[in-house]
Amino acid sequence: MTFWGGACSDYAVTAEESAGKVVVRIKETPREPGRACIMVALEITKTVTLQAPLGDRPVVDGASSRPVPRP
Repeated sequence: MTFWGGACSDYAVTAEESAGKVVVRIKETPREPGRACIMVALEITKTVTLQAPLGDRPVVDGASSRPVPRP
């Protein structure tokens, strides 16, 4: 999964699988909470291992409930 994130945070991606879809969620954790950070966006890629092959199941953004485009 590829997304845009800030330069001063770490990111983790989780997936919740069902027979009809895979819901992904991104968790942002600031490295130094409360400290000023430059406003730079970085393209971040994270890999999520599924229990079953993705197949035809859509991937859905857990925050917006919108489909995530496949590359």
